[in-house]
Amino acid sequence: MELEAHAEFEGASDGEDDDIARFERQCADRARAEGRIALSQEEEDGLQSDEEDEQIQKGRLVTGTGPAPKDDSGWRQKCELLQEKLARREAELGQARNDLELLRSDGIGPNDPGNELKQRLLDLTKKNRRFQVTCESQKVRLQQLEAEVKKPKEEARKQAEELVMQRASELMGDGLGNVEDWKKKYLVSSNKLQEVRHEAQELRAQLQKQRKVLLKEVGSEEALQQALAVADDPTANQWKGRAAQISQLQRQLRELREKVAAGGDTGLTAAAVTMVPAAAAAAQPKVPAVSQAADKRREEFERLQEEVEKLRAEQAEAKSKQVALKSRAGLLESQLREMKANSQFLLRKSDDDDALVAAMRRQMGRRAEAGDVEELDEGGAAAAELEGLRQENEELQGQLERQAQIVVQLRQKSLAASCENGSVRLGPKSAESSVSDRQLIDRVRFLEAENQKAGEHVRLLREQLEEGGGGSGSSRPFSAESTLNLKDKLRQLSERLAAAERENKSLRQQPASGGDDSPASRPGSRSSSRGMSGAGPDAEQVLRHNEALKREVVRLRAQLPRPD
Repeated sequence: MELEAHAEFEGASDGEDDDIARFERQCADRARAEGRIALSQEEEDGLQSDEEDEQIQKGRLVTGTGPAPKDDSGWRQKCELLQEKLARREAELGQARNDLELLRSDGIGPNDPGNELKQRLLDLTKKNRRFQVTCESQKVRLQQLEAEVKKPKEEARKQAEELVMQRASELMGDGLGNVEDWKKKYLVSSNKLQEVRHEAQELRAQLQKQRKVLLKEVGSEEALQQALAVADDPTANQWKGRAAQISQLQRQLRELREKVAAGGDTGLTAAAVTMVPAAAAAAQPKVPAVSQAADKRREEFERLQEEVEKLRAEQAEAKSKQVALKSRAGLLESQLREMKANSQFLLRKSDDDDALVAAMRRQMGRRAEAGDVEELDEGGAAAAELEGLRQENEELQGQLERQAQIVVQLRQKSLAASCENGSVRLGPKSAESSVSDRQLIDRVRFLEAENQKAGEHVRLLREQLEEGGGGSGSSRPFSAESTLNLKDKLRQLSERLAAAERENKSLRQQPASGGDDSPASRPGSRSSSRGMSGAGPDAEQVLRHNEALKREVVRLRAQLPRPD
């Protein structure tokens, strides 16, 4: 195939040679741009010129087979190469389009130069195909030759590796004994290294401790650096330690004592004596003011911690009280709602039963007026119907009685609950905002009953006193002690009555000032719409309190001393 290609090249015209050469150059440039040149390691080793290496690198950058760029310049170069490749492809595409248009265009006549160009283009296309086939066959042949060249190289590399292993075994020695020796030596050296590391770590810890001690002793980092700078210089006077200062002071003291013993000048002695305390004071380490500030801050912090703990305890206690009050309020509200619902249901049912009984009575009255009774006596069916109506009336009457008993029981329960709730004090004025209107109503009713009870008691006691004081002469008056006791009881009852009246007055003023939020303005409940002094359960409550007052009066009369 190569001979055929050469023959075709020799037989072609000069214009065709130029076109073929240009086509070969384009194919070579395209192959270099796509990285088809020097794909194998052996071909790269054969390239010696810098230009070819640069072309290889450019081809790898374009195809992405080489390493990724590490900096901006590499990425910029890759972008430029891709732009060049794109420009070449666009030029080739434009040329192919022109050739395609030329092929599609029709000639004017037989002597048209376009026909010659078409024929020439077809011939060149055929030659291009033949060249591509030749190129592919040559590539396959080159790959085969490269594979054949690689085999001896791999064998040579294996032989070299074997030689290296042999030399290493010769150096290490024959047998496994030398390997064990080397392992033992390695273990010994590693153990020694671990010991040295532990010693170094201990020395570092000890050095840190000594440095902390020196900082506490010297006082600051600058003084420590000065001391370390003059540690190896015995003649340095920049910094002196405590031992040097003590020895200097001892020497000065000894000299002064010798001078005093020798009877020297008194002025010199006094100056020396005053010098010693000054030097001693200068030698003493200065106490920093930071420690005092730290102590103050520490005391403040402890005091604040105590206050915080106290506040936390108070907060926890307040939270527990709040939770308890909320649960108690929820329970009472649920009980109140349940009792209201039951009472409303029973009242509604009693009203319905009353309406039913009234309707039946009216029906029976109309029948009696029209003479239906005689007709019922004449017919057996009418008599049976009358008997059934009577039985139904009796059942309804029994049902009404049972419902009345249930209503009375519910009223008694409501009365007991109101007495129980009203007997509890509502607390200080600061808690008035958390008191419900129902509690205020119960408290007011309870205080009214207590007022009536106390008033009745006071009235009876006063009547007894009047009867005892204004009786006949035959009857002996009470003793002085019993009179005093009765007066004390009257005074206590008067005080209780006055306190109850004041509280009752304040409670009456509080719901009255509530406006629309008062219980009297709520149309939802049956009991609150009657006001604070209406009929119903309030009247029964007053009657029961009156009975209780009477029983207490009887008990007090029994306790009073009788005249002889």
